[in-house]
Amino acid sequence: MPYFNKKSITTSTFLRKSYNWLLPNFCLFCKQPVGDKSLCEACCQNLPWQSYACRQCGQTLTTSNVDIRCGECLKNPPVYDSTICLFHYANPIDTLILALKFGGNLIYAKLLGELMQEKIEAWYKHHDKPDCIIPIPLHRKRLQERGFNQALEIIKPVARRMNIPLEIDLCKRKLNTAAQSSAASAAVRKRNIKNAFWISPAFQANHVAVVDDVITTGQTVAEFSRLLKKAGVRQIDVWCCARTTLHEPNV
Repeated sequence: MPYFNKKSITTSTFLRKSYNWLLPNFCLFCKQPVGDKSLCEACCQNLPWQSYACRQCGQTLTTSNVDIRCGECLKNPPVYDSTICLFHYANPIDTLILALKFGGNLIYAKLLGELMQEKIEAWYKHHDKPDCIIPIPLHRKRLQERGFNQALEIIKPVARRMNIPLEIDLCKRKLNTAAQSSAASAAVRKRNIKNAFWISPAFQANHVAVVDDVITTGQTVAEFSRLLKKAGVRQIDVWCCARTTLHEPNV
């Protein structure tokens, strides 16, 4: 095992910071120098942050009570137990997500991961961390076409920083279903995603985080969560970049 003393670490940190000062990163939006981040503070504040939301499904609310659930969750709660969501699905977040998924602009995965990290870490200062993180799986054909799973790329740095293992081998999408963005209603989306996933008998966890880029009706995470609960998972936290509202277009 290599030996590191405090002096070498301090020197390394100084050189890294000096390098950032000499050759800074630039804000992806306004192109101002931002050091080791992807957005400047002003552009970050102008994003469509979700202020208040149902703690279970992540749907937008008008109250600041962090423990409140929406009427639908009170009447018909989803299979998953909580949702951490950053944004409304609105400009420029919608543009970033589409450019990532369909344009292959992986730099936006880094940005979205950075933005998710702070909120997720804040939540787990007061809650137990999950045993593992599971990005919603893509079917192998779509994975070959796209070249990457956007949910996995977004959450990789968060998993590393929080020291939570990623699970990408024991949970699969077995059906190459039509894109949910082409489904016009919740009922159609539910039929579209039915029995689409497979979980290995070897999978074991009590508490997991399921990651998706965008949630609209919640049918995808609901179907995947149903199988996880059937496999013995007791608590499921959903992490997503953006949540649509009822008046927004399907995504």
